[in-house]
Amino acid sequence: MILGQIEEHTKVPADLPEQIILESGRPVLMVPYVGTYADLGHRPLFAWHRSRGAARAMVDSLPLVHPGADALVVQAGRQGEEPDEFADLVTTELAAHGITSRFQNVVVEEVKLMDTLLNQAADHSADLMAIGAFDSTGFPFLGRGSGTRYIMRHMTLPVLFAH
Repeated sequence: MILGQIEEHTKVPADLPEQIILESGRPVLMVPYVGTYADLGHRPLFAWHRSRGAARAMVDSLPLVHPGADALVVQAGRQGEEPDEFADLVTTELAAHGITSRFQNVVVEEVKLMDTLLNQAADHSADLMAIGAFDSTGFPFLGRGSGTRYIMRHMTLPVLFAH
């Protein structure tokens, strides 16, 4: 399913994308209302943490990612948290699909987690972000779904949400 980002002051119910993500059982690609996105999947960013949603988002986005793409896998966490012990398996899985990737562990301190992911996307010149939706397993310091809602409101690139 492909949706456009909801603009303020429109007649579309504000929670429509949220309901589609939660109830459809399918990944949802949401495109920002600002900008043109004729081609994507050359420089994807995968928001990673050890959860079903993150794994599903990565796999569900693969048909949109070009072979030979330059991907960034970002795990954001607090100071002192260990990087995911399965990071090598994530990059190996992407390599099996012809995707070059690097795993980056980012410490979140003063900047909010979702802003950190958006900043990493900008720094990587990402043209697609894949993220687990409404899944707080890896980020227990976020309320369930608050990060997903934040990304929906502040996205600067197409985002594939998987639930």
